[in-house]
Amino acid sequence: MKVRVIHLCVDSSRRDQGIARTLVDYLRRETASYPGLGLWCRRDFPASKMWGKLGFVPKNDKVGRSHDGKRLTFWWLDHGHPSLFNYAENQGAQRVKAAIDSTVFLDLHAETGRPERDESKALLADWLQDHIELYMTRETFHEIDRNPQAHERERLYALAGSFSVLPAPSEVVGQLGAEIRQMLAKEPAADDGALQHVIQAVAGEAKFLVTRNDTLLRIADRVYPGFDLRIVRPCDLILELDELLKEVDYQPARLGGSHVSTSLTQGGQEALLCAAFRVQPAETEDQFLLCLRGLLAEPRINETRQVRDVNGGLLALLAYKRQAPDQLEIPLFRVARSPLSPTIARYLLFWSVGIAVGEERVVTRVTDPHIEDAIVRAMQDVGFVPVHGAWTKVSLAVAGSTLDVAGAIAAAAKRFKQEGGYLGQLGTMLSDAHSTGDTRVQEWIEDALWPAKIVDTPLPCFIVPIRPQWAKDLFDEEMAAQMLLGANPELVLNLENVYYRAKQPAVLVAPGRILWYVSQDQRYYGSKQLRACSQLDQVVTGQPLGLYRRFRRLGVYEWSDVLGTAENDENREIMAVRFSKTELFRKPIAWDMLQDILRRHTGHGSTIQAPLQISNAAFEELYCMGTTCVAAGGSASGG
Repeated sequence: MKVRVIHLCVDSSRRDQGIARTLVDYLRRETASYPGLGLWCRRDFPASKMWGKLGFVPKNDKVGRSHDGKRLTFWWLDHGHPSLFNYAENQGAQRVKAAIDSTVFLDLHAETGRPERDESKALLADWLQDHIELYMTRETFHEIDRNPQAHERERLYALAGSFSVLPAPSEVVGQLGAEIRQMLAKEPAADDGALQHVIQAVAGEAKFLVTRNDTLLRIADRVYPGFDLRIVRPCDLILELDELLKEVDYQPARLGGSHVSTSLTQGGQEALLCAAFRVQPAETEDQFLLCLRGLLAEPRINETRQVRDVNGGLLALLAYKRQAPDQLEIPLFRVARSPLSPTIARYLLFWSVGIAVGEERVVTRVTDPHIEDAIVRAMQDVGFVPVHGAWTKVSLAVAGSTLDVAGAIAAAAKRFKQEGGYLGQLGTMLSDAHSTGDTRVQEWIEDALWPAKIVDTPLPCFIVPIRPQWAKDLFDEEMAAQMLLGANPELVLNLENVYYRAKQPAVLVAPGRILWYVSQDQRYYGSKQLRACSQLDQVVTGQPLGLYRRFRRLGVYEWSDVLGTAENDENREIMAVRFSKTELFRKPIAWDMLQDILRRHTGHGSTIQAPLQISNAAFEELYCMGTTCVAAGGSASGG
């Protein structure tokens, strides 16, 4: 439902007294649960210049219905509610948030051939899209609105629709505007429009403002220390990508070979934990200690754990509350600040969801009121969404057709009132996608409800053999525990990994699903079994050195291992298989049972010496046998 302002009238004797702003602020509070406020206003009315000052953004204009054909502008005040597709965009690889000003926006849609504009166009290169998310500021819309040519405004508004708008609350913009202008009072003057890009980029928590405006570039060194915003040219952003990624804590899971351990928190450690994990200045010592001691006081309901490295250094502190039988609450989730904190956070969140699934709990809910930005990004990566003030992950342990999963969603929506609205939207989207054949939406919903599996989509399914020594480092904790030194902890913390194998047979196609068959090795108990399931994200063939450079942040392989896969021939092409969200089977499937199931579905068994494509029906039976999920036609665990 959309909220529209039809009229806003102030008596002429009471104007310029802040009454319009007061009315809009009241409307903003009263409609906070809606997406925002919208209105149409004639461009020739004096009030047309007022809406931008009240936080509205011009989105488009059109010819009105009046006999003289006056043009109307549509103004929008966004309340900042993310949509389901915002959630989808935030899944997967973490990207740098970069705002572009109007100079770069115009460059991106101008004709090629002018070097200064081609510099901006380089931001659209395919390889950058996994690392940078470009946003427009609201000021660009105001600049479009100031263009006197109606046809040009229409063209630019249409082009602007391809970018997300950087959310920047009006009250924050006002406060920061005063601070930034005061700081720059002695600097070379920048016009207020250009400065608005800086103010809105800071308010929207962008890491970078990309511009070709020389005046803004000259004040870059003044802005960065105080407001954590880098003002850069397009070429500088591209050339310094490695360095820039480090600035947003994007790092592979490298713990310097240390072993990570977790243990229950005991009394007497409160002061140490407070010093390490209190969020300053938002949280006082008393608030932190009150929360921690309250959790420790009820050990039958709460499980408070700390994570340490091999030297005893504190890495994380988290607590589980099991008050409701089908929900796992995380009232405390803290990760020590370091370049690795997003990686550690993602691993612990995914681990927590795995615990919930193993205990047949449908909802995992993070209710810690002091969540830092790095943790928010990690939650989005793992599939958490904000629902009524808590970051929530719904996990449906069901495998079946689209209609089966839609039924499980509907059942969960009735049972979990707090998540009912979110689940209802997912259910509607899934039904619509099934009717229209939109497999992209079906695949996204399956990912959002992990470990749910929608088995009537075109996603191909494979059994992939893997040697035990690689399985233990890539995903298999039980096999790793059999080794004196365990698995390589630098890689176990990764939610995604890469596995190298021979190029032929070229059976694997991404996206898809993998069932991992751990080949026989008498040194490992549990080999010769089907032991895990993963999402198949990417399959790339190429020469060893190129693949190693591209994926070395993900894999367990050293260069010598990759070269060995190519039989020590640097020119021989091999295959890199990138996969994620691996789910270990609670009941691994032994060789004989696996062969029986394959014969039932295909008429013959398989030696599984190479990747083997299987039917969706075979995948469903094998997956449900190895996990606790409910087979087709059933309902979600706990629901």
